[in-house]
Amino acid sequence: MLVRGRRVGDIAFGSGSDLLLSQAFVDAWYSDGLRGLGTVDPVQIETVQPQALAESLSGFHHMVAQREGAAIDPEESHIVRSGASECGLCGGAGLVEAILRIRISEDSWKGADLFVPWGLHGIIVATERVADLALKYDLANVTTTPVEEYRWNPLRREANRGVS
Repeated sequence: MLVRGRRVGDIAFGSGSDLLLSQAFVDAWYSDGLRGLGTVDPVQIETVQPQALAESLSGFHHMVAQREGAAIDPEESHIVRSGASECGLCGGAGLVEAILRIRISEDSWKGADLFVPWGLHGIIVATERVADLALKYDLANVTTTPVEEYRWNPLRREANRGVS
């Protein structure tokens, strides 16, 4: 994890749905009874740069966000894919080229506060309770975007191509 600024973040995103969580984040999560963390394993910190931050580190944990049953609503979502979306679990073999709108099928959500929805890879959904947790415990680098505002369109793909 590369640190910019005066404070180490309490969450860092890895590849896919891997997360690196601070001890403060994990403690706050369990203290407030949030749901959805997968297996949380401690990690060993090898080096800290700048060295001045070493004293402020309390420990970090690796966690992979779980699929908790919540699914993308294919009728209400607008996802541009390079191929057909033939799998409701992972979204299919085609690459996601753009996400213009995400909606979660409300009847599929089982109450987890953090999860990877069925139908997408590597997108982690967090409830408003996670944003509230970050404010309450002054957690750093815990940023959220309301699902109604979330867009990902790095290649400026056409809105009408490969819709799912």
